[in-house]
Amino acid sequence: MPAKRKRVGAAKGGGRPVKKAAPKRPAREPTPLEEPHEEVASDTGDPTEVAKVDSGWSMIEHNYLFDLVKHKLKQEKRQLKVPDFGSIADQMDIVFGGKTIQEGDAIAVTKFKNGVQIPVVAGSEFPYKVRTANSLHSYAMHINRPNRSIYDQLYKELKARNFEDSDDEEEEVDGEDDDGYEEY
Repeated sequence: MPAKRKRVGAAKGGGRPVKKAAPKRPAREPTPLEEPHEEVASDTGDPTEVAKVDSGWSMIEHNYLFDLVKHKLKQEKRQLKVPDFGSIADQMDIVFGGKTIQEGDAIAVTKFKNGVQIPVVAGSEFPYKVRTANSLHSYAMHINRPNRSIYDQLYKELKARNFEDSDDEEEEVDGEDDDGYEEY
């Protein structure tokens, strides 16, 4: 019968090191749930009431993005992917780069108060953000975003027309058009 092999280091604690538990962090005070850059005009139920924010997408920027998306869908004749938004990001930067959103400009978010939708405007002047291809793709196409329905509707309408304009639509993307905004 062969001799038993002795485990090396087992007698003197030379086995696998034991991890020590990390020290516990002190408990933090819970912070109230609030949006720090947002204010609602009043609680009076005034029909002219507006919500004011200090960041976000302007309606001009939102509408221009979806005009560019529509134009790109007509070019590509397929669903758009992140790399397709590179040229859209470049065009957005040309038009909005270095500009500011003025106090009172319409903002492209939906706010509700007491079950009633209220308009949202810029509460102060702030700069347009530089939007990357990835952020534009997420804004327009992310499944859990309300803008996805706008993209899906555009795609469905263009696909039904074989990605061609109808006679009553303009091809113009740059410059002023009927939506009430113009190139900066």
